[in-house]
Amino acid sequence: MERLTKYIKKVSFIIHELWYLVKRGLRYVLYENFIVRFLRNKFLQLVLPGFSGAYFLCLDIYGDQWDFIKDNKGEHEQVFFVLIVISLTVLIVRGIAEHIEEKGKAKYINFIENFTRLTSKIVKSKLERFKESALIVTRNGDTFKQITKPKDQINLILNEVVDLLDDNFSIKENEQCITIMHLDPESKKWYFKYNTQKTWNNTKADLLMKKNSTAKECLEIGEPIFHSDKSRAARMEKYHLSERDRRFKVGSVFCYPVCIQHKEYEDQYIISIITYGKVMCSDVDTEHSEAIKGIFSDICRRIDLELTLESIKDLRYDLKWSAE
Repeated sequence: MERLTKYIKKVSFIIHELWYLVKRGLRYVLYENFIVRFLRNKFLQLVLPGFSGAYFLCLDIYGDQWDFIKDNKGEHEQVFFVLIVISLTVLIVRGIAEHIEEKGKAKYINFIENFTRLTSKIVKSKLERFKESALIVTRNGDTFKQITKPKDQINLILNEVVDLLDDNFSIKENEQCITIMHLDPESKKWYFKYNTQKTWNNTKADLLMKKNSTAKECLEIGEPIFHSDKSRAARMEKYHLSERDRRFKVGSVFCYPVCIQHKEYEDQYIISIITYGKVMCSDVDTEHSEAIKGIFSDICRRIDLELTLESIKDLRYDLKWSAE
């Protein structure tokens, strides 16, 4: 029975990979290869149809008058046929390219606009808090403790990212989960320090770091990772499927590592953005994937700043560290 299960998994993996290669191949043939890129040249798209039309008019109007046309009608018909085929091909390629680019461009522009609004809200919130703190700060008071509220700022950012996913990808709040895992410096165990879905029965953080997970890989390589299709990532043993993943089948995952080095210890965090039932982009759309990865990395750098402040604050005021 065990051998049969392994065989079925292997066949399933091969089928899914073949389908991925088919999609990747179609995108390459229709959009990414050298010939298609050449046919997408704006100059060619403008000149070729006009030249074909002018050539047809010459054949039609002067075909019986000009000797070099009249004496070589067969050759001119072949040339015209080739021009027509190439012109139609250019138009088809142009239509496909514009469809792909406009679809991706519209999403990207909307993503940038929402990201800008998110950044503005974060800065505004922090500025307002600093302005309020300026009224109560005293010469002998603990200014750092009074003005730094990293937990509030992190929760604000996470809530804004929830709205960003809804506005840009139509991924509702119940179809996403954003977490920040933290390695406890004393027990050396991972736990969820922040979680936008507190009532969900998530896979234990410590267990995730023992499995072949995206979170574990991103910490090991020290770089953010984005998988537009986490099911494929799981088949490649780069993502650990939870029970919820198996129910919703599809989704995307982004992980970002944060490491803060103190003299006494190192604080490690992993920020994860996971969707269920919907993907953020096609798994063959590398350009869109890189754009999403870049914007999420920018957001996570903002969270990284607040986590660093929180880590410094914990070190400064937590008695278990100050006592050492």
